[in-house]
Amino acid sequence: VLSLIQGALAANIFDWGAKACVDLYHTATILDMYRDARARLSTRPWRVDDFDEFRNVWLSKWTKEGNWVAPYRRAMIFVDNAGADIVLGVLPLARELLRGGTEVILAANSRPAINDITCEELTDVINAAAKVCPIIRAAWDRGLVSRAASVDSRVPPPRGLMERVTSVGNLSALGHASNMVGVTDEAGRDEDGLGEPELSCAKLYVVENGQGSPCLDLNRVSKEVGDATVGTDLVVFIGMGRSVHTNY
Repeated sequence: VLSLIQGALAANIFDWGAKACVDLYHTATILDMYRDARARLSTRPWRVDDFDEFRNVWLSKWTKEGNWVAPYRRAMIFVDNAGADIVLGVLPLARELLRGGTEVILAANSRPAINDITCEELTDVINAAAKVCPIIRAAWDRGLVSRAASVDSRVPPPRGLMERVTSVGNLSALGHASNMVGVTDEAGRDEDGLGEPELSCAKLYVVENGQGSPCLDLNRVSKEVGDATVGTDLVVFIGMGRSVHTNY
């Protein structure tokens, strides 16, 4: 788990919006920069360091019978830069979440900004990764099937949850169990018909965040992101301009 988080942090150094990062390209290769960043992150505690609590949650999902339970139902990752940031940082983290049974939503810019990856570009990256990684391929295929079967091709809620409704209605009804979502048959097949049991049922989705700026404004996210928040119990912000200091 530590290696995954270190990788996500180190890979985010490839940000053309930061002069100090751009300057590094004149003296080192991408892998040199990545290895150096990983080495510096090996020293803890970090300036803000809640990793131990995060790790404890991640690794606490073993039942008394010795069975593994997905640490999170659905993770939404707001991605940042194209290139090494996605390939060396985000994809390994997303893959491990998927391997553990967590659904993953990757939210990317709708329009270009500096070297931030767009939703269209990210879709191409996932298609390429799916050709070499069985875990990503299976989760991506499940996500495509589920989305194709949903209303307006939106990201459907996780099994047993209702679709998102506007906040003008009954707030207490949000997220309550519904017999209409996530139905399984006698063979244990999910609603997408792929027959995935337990840990192999994780799905991968890519959505537009509705923005075209290096900074993420959570007041202006797309309807796609709003729909995908149902059941989300882990939110990951990658990079500068995507976290607390732009949404305070």
